[in-house]
Amino acid sequence: MANKILILFLENISKELHDLAKQLRKAREDDDFIETDLCIWTDILEKPKHDAYKVLSSMTVSEDPTKVLVAKIFISSNVS
Repeated sequence: MANKILILFLENISKELHDLAKQLRKAREDDDFIETDLCIWTDILEKPKHDAYKVLSSMTVSEDPTKVLVAKIFISSNVS
């Protein structure tokens, strides 16, 4: 379950950043952007950081104490 959440999260961020890169490229080519555009783009770049914090803070990492030499790590999510 946690792996699926991480994969979906990363795919979503990748798409958002790809879309932003296209917008930035077009604005640079057209030489057509203003200060409000810069503020919007900055907010778009901040969003994945906040989203990552929410997703990662809802997960716990624990190890299997029965494995002495190599710890088996589990990731679980509190998100339903």
